[in-house]
Amino acid sequence: MKKRKWINIGILLLLPFVLPAQDPFADFLQSVPVIEKIVSDAQFDSAGVTITTERFVFKSRRQENSVYAIISYPSKKGVYPAILFLHGGNGNAEGLAERLHRFAHNGYVALAIDLPGICHPDKVPYSAGKWKKRTVSEKTARFDVADSAANSTLADGIIAAIEAFNLLATWSNVDKRYMGITGYSWGGYSTTMVASLLGGRVKAAYSVFGCGFYDKGSRWKNLLEKKSAEERNTWLTYLDAGRRAGGMKAAYFIDGASNDNFFWPPAVMATLNAVASYKNHNWAPNYNHKQMPAGDSMQAIYFDYYLKNKGLPFGEIRLAGKEIYRNKYLRLTFKVNNPRGIQKKTAVLYYSRPEEDWTKRQWNAIVMKRRNKVRYTVDVPIGDPTAGNLYYGMFTDNREVSVSSEMFDLNTLQ
Repeated sequence: MKKRKWINIGILLLLPFVLPAQDPFADFLQSVPVIEKIVSDAQFDSAGVTITTERFVFKSRRQENSVYAIISYPSKKGVYPAILFLHGGNGNAEGLAERLHRFAHNGYVALAIDLPGICHPDKVPYSAGKWKKRTVSEKTARFDVADSAANSTLADGIIAAIEAFNLLATWSNVDKRYMGITGYSWGGYSTTMVASLLGGRVKAAYSVFGCGFYDKGSRWKNLLEKKSAEERNTWLTYLDAGRRAGGMKAAYFIDGASNDNFFWPPAVMATLNAVASYKNHNWAPNYNHKQMPAGDSMQAIYFDYYLKNKGLPFGEIRLAGKEIYRNKYLRLTFKVNNPRGIQKKTAVLYYSRPEEDWTKRQWNAIVMKRRNKVRYTVDVPIGDPTAGNLYYGMFTDNREVSVSSEMFDLNTLQ
């Protein structure tokens, strides 16, 4: 572990806000875990760049859990931005190894861990703890708050992620000013949660699907509704990432999907609305828990901009106006804020008819017309029963970066 050094964590880590005593994460926001053992330490060449990859196990949650981790970074001496990668449900750190190598090749220190309570218990031989025997069903473990929020296995996972971020900050080749978090699905939920809890220490957060406000629209909405009022309130207060989003200081992006089976658009929008820092998002049209082909490159562009001050930011699109046109159409105007030098590829309005099951919605497209450098319009027939009621605009630039407006109900605009 040549790249690690211990520093005064009392100076390094600051609480973003005061947490109540019963909060399961309050005692761990400043916790730097102890490395239990080294699994391997190797160097290899990646297209002319020498990469060091270390595999190790650290103790988490007051020594209760053993957590397997992989860290990759350029072997060349220097200081680099850092990213914590969080896997999805039933995944593991090893499944992110190739991604870590790719980011290390591009000049990052990249760390992934097995997330206790979220990882697949049979695919994490080096990780251990009581959570491992409890991770049989997400219903009985991740949502179990009968005694307290600390009883949920999600507490094990989020505490491990917090401590992993703290440990990452102690590596001597990490620039602590430029640290990010990203994750997919439950890892996206964890990204939102951990970035909110750590506040200003996180420079940028990129969540793929994962959000909060499960009670407003998610696969787990009915499960929460069946719990007692007390248990439901406990889970939503302490373990719902949306209720934590007010602590977010990082630039925040959700790469969403319009037909996601797990994280429905109402929950995503509620999470975005709760974030006070800069935020942006995209809805992949007619995608269910799957990214658009450019998803990986979008993530790389995003972190290069915020953590390396390299390249240009994502654009933005929002609904800017409406008017009745020729008594036949409702003309919608969208304003696009696109970085100078970046060109438009497509500007499209998507709409769908009402459907209780989000996965079954069919999103249809109408190409927008460009009116000037920043404004685009699209005409929607008034009273067309086939037009549906839910709409959003999407702008894609010549980098294949796509951003979307909020979803809105056309009936509220007429």
